[in-house]
Amino acid sequence: MTVSLRSERTDTPGTVTALLLVRETARGAVPAVDVRLDVTAPPSWGGIRGTVTGSAECDGQSDEGLLAGAEVRIDGTFDDATVTTDENGRFEYWLPVRNVHTTVTATLPGRPPASREVQVKALREVGADLRLTC
Repeated sequence: MTVSLRSERTDTPGTVTALLLVRETARGAVPAVDVRLDVTAPPSWGGIRGTVTGSAECDGQSDEGLLAGAEVRIDGTFDDATVTTDENGRFEYWLPVRNVHTTVTATLPGRPPASREVQVKALREVGADLRLTC
């Protein structure tokens, strides 16, 4: 059996793994099948990658660190997206280089937003680290 997938909704290149479950066939139950999808960015796309940092609590006593769950808005010339930082405060998103001038803004409830401008470059990742203050 061959299974093909074409997805315009994959945010980043790399390897995606999954488990394919088949309910049943005429011969009975079928064991789960490991699936691996190698995602390659189109030659006209580039990536934005960064971390969001700040105090864990705005109490004046918390240490600076990586902020999980921050919303990151990517506003390009033609395309926009919103992603959320992972448990290590990281985010990544790929988009067409026609968005050459792109604004990246991080927000977290109760804090002012932090923004910076980046230039998207073909088949490269540009850094966009942001620090949220209290």
